[in-house]
Order: sequence, then C-alpha cells, then structure tokens
Amino acid sequence: MPPRSDSYAGNFETLAPALRAWAVLRCRGPLGLAIDADDLFQEVALEGYRAFERFDPAHGEFRPWLFGVASRVAASALRRSARRNAVAGTGQLESLEHEPPAEVTTISRRVRRDEALTAFIRKVVELDDIDRGLLLHRGLEGLEHAQVGELVGLTTEGASKRWQRLRDRLRELPQARDLLGER
Repeated sequence: MPPRSDSYAGNFETLAPALRAWAVLRCRGPLGLAIDADDLFQEVALEGYRAFERFDPAHGEFRPWLFGVASRVAASALRRSARRNAVAGTGQLESLEHEPPAEVTTISRRVRRDEALTAFIRKVVELDDIDRGLLLHRGLEGLEHAQVGELVGLTTEGASKRWQRLRDRLRELPQARDLLGER
C-alpha cells in the first residue's frame, strides 16, 4: 500500500473512537432512520480514505477535516434516504460498493468492540439535548464556541461556560480524555 494510505490509517486510528461516538450520537435522531451508526462510521472511514489525497495539513488539522467528511457523508445518507423513500417507499441503504483498506477495517472493528468506548457512549446518550450537542460539536467535531452556540441555541459565552462544566464532568469517564477535541 502507498505511504499515503499508511498515513491515513494512522490518523484515522487516533480519531476512530471519537468518530464512532459521533456516529452513534448522530444516529439517535432523524439520521438514524436513514443509516445505521455502524454503516455511517464505515462510510466515513471509506470516504475519508478516498478523499485523503486532498487533505492538506497546511490548511488545517486532520480532526476538523475528517469530521467535515463525516458531516458530508451524513448529509448524503439523508439525501439518499429521502430519494429512496420518494421513489421506492423504503429507507434502506444499499451495501458499500467498496471496502476500505484492511488496516482501516481492522481499526473500525476494534473500535466497535471497545468496551470503554461503549460505556462512554451509554453515559453520553443520557445527556440532555444541549449537552449532547455540545459534546458532538465542540468535544468531538472540535468546532469553536461561537459555531457551537449557534447550533445548540446558546450565546458564545454560554456555550463556552456550559462546555467547561460538561467537559469537567465527562473527563471523569474512562475514555473521555482521548475522545475530546481539546488538548
């Protein structure tokens, strides 16, 4: 495999647990009617691999780039589902046409079986909508407080303060320190 593939696998491995948590949390809403969390996670892994040649570290870090890919994959799943529902009356998605490279698949399988990550996800699904939104957008995607505030209905200052309190609570959970987008 070319070195670029190895570079993607290494970057993906670091973020795979956060991406898995993101997929599970995102699929609890309307997106979950369009695609299963495991399928979303796998499609993001594959699409990230395909698009990795366009990733330029000079233009930003890998985390926001990969979560941008994830957001586009999620939006595409919703569009496919809406088209399919309009035409065929079903929301089922076809299987993936191409499998990602073996090392990415291995990482994905390992992350899906990670018990600490599963325990973390069980805890965070119990959060209220605003805290879950903060976790998704600030903690996992790494968006700035101003953007997160707009998305969850808070001021920038309100999002910042509430995120600080939530982050402190989350850090008590195993796995949380590795998942959060802040250093």
